[in-house]
Amino acid sequence: MDQTALEVKFNVLVICGFIFATIVGTVSHEYGHIAVAKFLGYDTKLHYNKMSYTKSPYYLHQNVADSLTSDEFEPLKKERVLESHWITLEGPIQTILFGVMGFVILWFRRKKRLKFDWKDWVSVFLTFFLARQVFNFVVQILFYVNTGEHQLSGDEVSLAQYLEWPMYSIAFSTCLFSILLCCITVFIFMPKLYRIRFIFSGVLGCGIGYFVWMVWLGPVLLP
Repeated sequence: MDQTALEVKFNVLVICGFIFATIVGTVSHEYGHIAVAKFLGYDTKLHYNKMSYTKSPYYLHQNVADSLTSDEFEPLKKERVLESHWITLEGPIQTILFGVMGFVILWFRRKKRLKFDWKDWVSVFLTFFLARQVFNFVVQILFYVNTGEHQLSGDEVSLAQYLEWPMYSIAFSTCLFSILLCCITVFIFMPKLYRIRFIFSGVLGCGIGYFVWMVWLGPVLLP
């Protein structure tokens, strides 16, 4: 196989890898939320871009609320709000944990490998689960620049508001952390001959993966 064919094969594999990683990363992120919600006793449902509760974490059922005094109602309501934020927290933790796992594997293999084999590539794609933190923060900033309004639906923004921290403090810090690990992965761990094509194919694969799951396949399989 000549050099051009090898390069095309590499590009196609990276694009397909990022399409797959985008879908798996999205679904596994939501399963992070679901795991905690199940532990806390909620009935849950997985959707292609979110998970939902069968009972609200913010409000008590009206029949229950009517039977309680205000002194009984407020602590229980606060407990539900706290539970909702534990559920929110687990999504980013799952994503960051998977990304850090991939990075740690690459770190320990950096002096042992004679070539960049399939274990390293799996670890690279695992590390790039962290790209979610970068993508979401950039989208939030662009949304604010274009509309003058804050996008309040993100996990990190919701957690920062609950903790009474600056709105983008968690999103910004996790974005910087993710950029650092992804840059080390590409520019230190990855052999030079792959870097440019990996970046180009990775961006293309993420874009295609987003369209495939968020627009085409996801709404059909997990509406």
